[in-house]
Amino acid sequence: MDAKKLIEAAKKAIGENALDDYIINPTTDAKLFEKSAPVLSKILKSSDVQATAQEYEKWDQRAIVAQKRFKSVSNKTNWTIIGSACCSAGLLVLSVFTNEGALLGLDGKVWAAIFALGGMFFGAAAGLLLNIIRSGRMLEKWMKNRAEAEMMRLQLFNSVTGKERESIKKTSIPTALLQLEYFRRFQLDVQRTYYSASSEKHDSAAQKALIYSSVTMGVVALINGASGYLGSTLDNLNWTALAAIAVIAKAFVTKISNTQAINQDARNAERYQRSASTLNRLSRQLDDVRKQILSGDEEILNEFVEAVHEQLSLEHRQWIESISKAGTAIGKFEKHLEDIKKTKSN
Repeated sequence: MDAKKLIEAAKKAIGENALDDYIINPTTDAKLFEKSAPVLSKILKSSDVQATAQEYEKWDQRAIVAQKRFKSVSNKTNWTIIGSACCSAGLLVLSVFTNEGALLGLDGKVWAAIFALGGMFFGAAAGLLLNIIRSGRMLEKWMKNRAEAEMMRLQLFNSVTGKERESIKKTSIPTALLQLEYFRRFQLDVQRTYYSASSEKHDSAAQKALIYSSVTMGVVALINGASGYLGSTLDNLNWTALAAIAVIAKAFVTKISNTQAINQDARNAERYQRSASTLNRLSRQLDDVRKQILSGDEEILNEFVEAVHEQLSLEHRQWIESISKAGTAIGKFEKHLEDIKKTKSN
């Protein structure tokens, strides 16, 4: 069998990964290739590869759960702060209208009590959630579990591609070529898809956040200006109650800012695009690597794997540095709560 046919046979034996699939389950891969690539299946069934695959899946699942928990609690904290801001705005409106007329069957004193108690409830809830994030080390757990998972992922593919190769007939597909195609499908292509799709997702989120925050800040400036101007021009301080809307709007801006601090959308969009471009350049060398393997230079496989893993390790270190800044969002939560408390006291 000539080189071209061997390469095509190896590609067919391993197959292609779905374009929208960036989740791997390596513990089940051995069954996929029992018929199409029994030599590779044997490697994947080896005890060390299976043990590493199990460790990867365990840490990956833990990282996914930890990420969901952290983002869920952070999002709830954002909404409790908005709730507290709404109560603060309600008190501000009541302080402007001194006639304390009935509203929906309740007089001003009752509404003041409702807003005060609501503010206390939301403030306490926000403080509790912040304590859960800090004391539970939720961000640290997410980062630690993801770091362990990514380390196991690299170790897994190093183990698969570094296995000693059995002597086979010249007419059969070389084991190194099957190892390369497995690496291409489940590591290189998966990561290329992930970084490309994630870059677009983060960029879209960053653009939306920029528009929403800009529009909201414009509304805040307009309301603040209008309330002061109308109050002085019309000689009616009731117009200053419009400032209550600004208080709520600022809370929404803080929510957007905190979400961006957690997701790091702008930074991740740019960084993921760079990683996708680098991996795409490396993937263009696959045909050369295949030819070198068939010429007898199987060491080129290890060099190629090392080059890809070097890029993935670099990106993950940058991710760790980037996502660690999500901790600043917690500080912003606390600062905004203090600002709301000051507004109430004034």
